[in-house]
Formats: sequence, C-alpha cells, structure tokens
Amino acid sequence: MAAWETEMPVGSLMVKGCFCHRIMFDVVQRSPAVMCVDLMMYGSQDIFALALELLFAHCCQGSELLNLLEKVELLTTAQDKLFSSLKHDVFSLGRLIYSIENWGVDDDFSTIDNAKLKQFSSLCKRIRGLCINGDPSSSPFEVQKMLHETEFFSHMDYTVRMSFSDFPQSSEVLVKTVISQMCHCAVKAVANNSKNQMQAYRSVDAMKALVAEQPESALLLAEIFKGNFTICRRVPEDLIAKFSELILRERMAGSFVSCYIDFYMAIVSAGNKPVVRNQ
Repeated sequence: MAAWETEMPVGSLMVKGCFCHRIMFDVVQRSPAVMCVDLMMYGSQDIFALALELLFAHCCQGSELLNLLEKVELLTTAQDKLFSSLKHDVFSLGRLIYSIENWGVDDDFSTIDNAKLKQFSSLCKRIRGLCINGDPSSSPFEVQKMLHETEFFSHMDYTVRMSFSDFPQSSEVLVKTVISQMCHCAVKAVANNSKNQMQAYRSVDAMKALVAEQPESALLLAEIFKGNFTICRRVPEDLIAKFSELILRERMAGSFVSCYIDFYMAIVSAGNKPVVRNQ
C-alpha cells in the first residue's frame, strides 16, 4: 500500500512494517509444535480443535507429539474451578509461612496472632482432605497432580528449613506446630505419587534434623520413599543411621514409635522389589 493511500504518515508505516516483520521472524523461529500447544491453552474450543489437528499433522511421526501431550492436562470446568481454588489456598498458605515473623513471634515488639495460626491450620486441613478424598470432580490422585503444579512443595521446603534459632524461645511451640501441620499435610500430598515424592525428596536433608523431635517429619520421610524404587536407592546413609539411633533411644526408654519402623519398611523394598542396598 502506497504512503499516499492512507492517512498514516510514512514514519508510522515504517515502524508498523518493522514491527510486523519482527513478529513474523519470531513466529518462524519458534517450533510449530510449541506454537500449537500454546494455542491449545487459549480456552477456545475452535482454536483447540484446530491447534490439535495442526499438532498431529506436524508431529505425526510420534515421539515428539507424545512427549508434548504428556505435559498437557485437560480439565473440566469443575476441575478448573477446583484447581483455581487449590492455587488460592496454596498462595494463602505461602503468604502466612513467609510472614511468620510478623504473627508467630512473641517478644517486646509483637505477640502471637492465634487467628493466623488457625487460618494456617485450616488451609493445611483442607488441602490434606482433598488429597485423601478428592471432590466430586476429581480423584485424590488428580488433586495431587494439581498440587504439583502449584508452589506447595516450595512452601513445604521453606517450612522444614526454618531454624528455631531465628525465633525467640517463646515462639518455639508455635513454630513446631506449623512444621508439624505442614508435614502432616504433605504426607497425603506425596502418598503413592512418584512425581510428588521426587519433588519432596529435595527436602530430605532438612527433615533429617527434625525427626528426633517431630514424628510427623518421620512419617513424611517414610511416605516420600514408600513404593518408589528410584529414590529408595538414593536414601542417604546418614539418614538411615539417624533412624537407627532413634529406634535405640526409644528402646532404651522403654517406648516405641511406629513411624521410625515405618521408615525402614519403606526403604527396604518398593513395589515388592527388594532394595538390596538398604537391607
């Protein structure tokens, strides 16, 4: 189109032309498969159908298409609503965790806010309940998959790494309660889910320091390894030694803590397959 055939000045046409050229360059540079997957996320049925057809046409040889489709989760309207609610709950959980110095400390400058603790407990209970029972739209396993796509495991990692030395002694009970409730919730978030177990496995080193005083962390450790042959072969030797010390301690005291035994039962075999390294 000639410059005199439009009301736009020549300078604007040049800028527009350069901009369009840049967009076309970006489109050419991107993988057609990636573009199709992006289009499938728009929420339009027509665009989804067309993008899926193009994706099959581009990747009909198989392997690349299968790899891409494995990463796509299709949700019903009800499931999408649940996922949004779950993301909001996890966000609220993180907001409380990262501001615990403001509501979980009892010193000369602040007092413990029990309302915040109740809110934290309620969120943990709701998430745990969904992982156990699911809801009318989603099974417990589907809820676990949704949870994997949130920041839940990042918040869990932050929680188990909190140092008591960063808090006054008057806050120790509250901090232990927060850690305990987070671990209690995470037990069901990882149960029988290898992907979530692997995600939580990254926090194993931090939980090792908690097992002597907080049984919930021992339960979580047992559930992380349970039935997962891959990470059972990677259980740290010092963690095994730590549980041995705890069992001996309890035996000498004439008591018995079942979660310590649960840990050993979890790491010696996985799916009826012996883990010789740990036996």
